[in-house]
Amino acid sequence: MATPRFETLPTEGRAHRLDALVEVAEGLHLLMPEWWVRFGRVATELDSASGLPAYPLLVGSVPRRSAKTTLGWVFLTDRGLNFEDQSLVYTSYSGHEGRSQLMNDYLPLLERSEWYPRVSKIVRSNGFESITFDTGSTVETRSQSQSAGHGHSVDFAVIDEAWVDADNRREAALAPGTMTRPGAQMLILSTAGHAGSVFWNTKLALAEKSVGNPDSTIAAVHYAAARGADPEDETVWPTCMPMLRHPGNPDGTVLPAAVRHNLEIMDRAEWTRANYNIPTATLEDGPILSAAWVACQDEQTLNNPVVAVDSSPSVEQVAVVAADADGSVKVLEIRSGVVGLVGRLVELANELDPDRIRPQVVLDRTGPLAFIAAELERAGVDVPDFGAGEYQSASAAFRTAVADMQLHITPDPSIDAAAAGARQRETTDRWEWERTDESAPLIAASMAYYHARTRPGAPMPFFL
Repeated sequence: MATPRFETLPTEGRAHRLDALVEVAEGLHLLMPEWWVRFGRVATELDSASGLPAYPLLVGSVPRRSAKTTLGWVFLTDRGLNFEDQSLVYTSYSGHEGRSQLMNDYLPLLERSEWYPRVSKIVRSNGFESITFDTGSTVETRSQSQSAGHGHSVDFAVIDEAWVDADNRREAALAPGTMTRPGAQMLILSTAGHAGSVFWNTKLALAEKSVGNPDSTIAAVHYAAARGADPEDETVWPTCMPMLRHPGNPDGTVLPAAVRHNLEIMDRAEWTRANYNIPTATLEDGPILSAAWVACQDEQTLNNPVVAVDSSPSVEQVAVVAADADGSVKVLEIRSGVVGLVGRLVELANELDPDRIRPQVVLDRTGPLAFIAAELERAGVDVPDFGAGEYQSASAAFRTAVADMQLHITPDPSIDAAAAGARQRETTDRWEWERTDESAPLIAASMAYYHARTRPGAPMPFFL
């Protein structure tokens, strides 16, 4: 079985609520992996004097595909079912993605569970999504801006995918809300990042320092291989991957054959980050790893695709790209200027999805082609409300899908050049692809893929 590199050990004689957590997981029809049990035991310990949670800050560090997000749902469900009038918050790498996770991941999990009859209210309004239990406790998401959480109470907060954050923006938005709530806790979950993962690297170092301190208010667990461990040494894998399937862990969900295949085709540093949970020393050679991009070159038939269009700032390069929810991506057309563009977009959208009553085209309503949205709508085209927030989420989602080799990109020199020259532009909230003379194919692909994965009826969430 996998063994943590470091962990907070149980305090002898201290009461805990692990049994309640297990009951919640079973009601969600989830097995409790061994690492959940180890971490859940200390995370739910109660201070002997106050009877409140002993650890206000919980830090969980595991390799990719270790069910860390699902563990976050278990903690939130426990609070929702067993405590009254709790304010419960889930955040992901963007506000939009957090809302999508809540509705497309957590809600279906509840609907299939024994606990769904105890859900008393569901709000699906865009930007106000929430789930309320019969205890009066509500799970919601919040924006990533530093002021978004100020003035709002928080009883339990989850910061997921923390390695993406370059600063403490999410924590700063949530922490003040915990100060007046007895028993408030914050759970930070992540896989290793890189040199730019300042917030996560700092928190993990703080967590490691807390281990063994009997007065610490931080509970932590960290699964990782030793630095310098050989990725090809398969005897190391079961020691650091808690969800790897092997004779000692038959319920593991990570298949050794898949890990082996990824080792063959992935950039070695990125494989080590994802599977050994060891941070890369630098930001690599760019936002998109060349080895991962090459591994995604695979032409597949488009299935119910989304068409997106974007251009360079000067509109000299215009790219039309289609993508579907399965990750198939294809450049449909590269052109210069916008003369005849609207008519051509209508033709392409109708050809690819003839069953739609109205053809649909995605574009960035804050980008250089925003001015054609009204003309497309007059031509009978459905143009989704895709603005700055969605653009940032699309940029991050596409980059992650490439790193995880979840895409099937039809080879095309225009999108290859865009990926090779990709640059990130920091924004107030997160980051987004920077528009350059050759970025349009990459940006259009990101928007098409993201919309295909998040529109109504999309098959599954991004992160599990």
